[in-house]
Order: sequence, then C-alpha cells, then structure tokens
Amino acid sequence: MQENDSLEIDFDGVKFKNPFWVGSGPTSGTADKIIQALKAGWGGVVIKTVGDSIVRKGVRPMYAAMRDQNKDLVVFENIELITEDNLETWDRYIRTVYHEIPDAPIIFSIMGSADISEWAKLARWSEDRGANLIELNFGCPHGEPEKRSGAYISQHPDLVYEYTKEVVQSVGVPVIAKLSPNVTEITEIAKMQKGQVQRPYLQ
Repeated sequence: MQENDSLEIDFDGVKFKNPFWVGSGPTSGTADKIIQALKAGWGGVVIKTVGDSIVRKGVRPMYAAMRDQNKDLVVFENIELITEDNLETWDRYIRTVYHEIPDAPIIFSIMGSADISEWAKLARWSEDRGANLIELNFGCPHGEPEKRSGAYISQHPDLVYEYTKEVVQSVGVPVIAKLSPNVTEITEIAKMQKGQVQRPYLQ
C-alpha cells in the first residue's frame, strides 16, 4: 500500500476510516466491547440491537448443538435475543464510548414492537445520542415475530415500507433497513423501498 492510499469511505456523508464494521451482536453489546473494537481498527460498530418494550432477559445457555443418529453435528443453533439492557443503561454505554472516543463512528441498531410509533421513538432516541446511522432490525428471527416484530416485518414488503418511511421522516440521519433472507423473493421488498422511500439503504 502506498503512503497516501486510504481505505476511508463516505456513506451518505458519514465518513468511516475503512469499510469494515463490527455487526450488531455479542461483540458490540457493551461500551467496553465497542471501544475495544474501534481501538483495534474497525471502521465502525453497529451496536447490539436496542429496544424498549421488547427487551428481554436472555436464556442460558444460548447455544445448542443438534446431532444426527450417528452423533455427527448437523446444526449449531443460537437463540440469543436482542440486548438485555434497557435504554437507560445504553445511555450510559454511549456516553462512555464518546468520552473515550469522541468521534466514534457508531451505527445504532433498533427494534420496536408492532407499534410503528415505537420505532420512530427509538430512532429519535438514537439520533439524540449521536447516531451516525440507524439500522432498522427487520431481520432478526428472535425479534418476537410471533408478536409481529423483527423478521415478521421483513416478510411483508408493505410493512417494511411503512416502518422505514415512518423512521426516515422522524430523523435526519441515514437509515439502513436490515432485511431477512428468510423470504421467497427479497428483491420485491428491496424494490418497493427503492421506489418509494427517500434515501433507502439496504443491508
């Protein structure tokens, strides 16, 4: 690499020193983990998905192995949920991160209930705390789809459109819709957004 070469990217006006981000999950679930990731050189961090009414305590163990009749491993399942911490705790986490790294490139991942207004509320909460981008977690299979949230939304193009539109109109930062692969035709969902929602970014 030449001395002047750079991996810096610009994503809708938000600059990241490289295009490699830590995805939302256990490795971005606390202030310490976010700080460690950024100091290790990651370009950005998508925080563990935060919620309000649907925050639940996780079960233990979160992992299980399923084997066939020959005892060969066939499935390794993960039943981890979204964050176990409430918004007050995340408020402290975020303040800690920005105290340590004032220009920390943080992407907030959010998940509300079936009540569309909760998504807008979480988005505004994120923007108020310095979110560079907001990820709408429509793809989580553990996001209480039985209560019409998480992956349930991603399986209905009209709902993806409505929820994304509500959030985009509620905040001034870029919004990413995280879609589920567990659909018959994901392009139908993407095309609906691309044609009707201003500034849609699909992950």
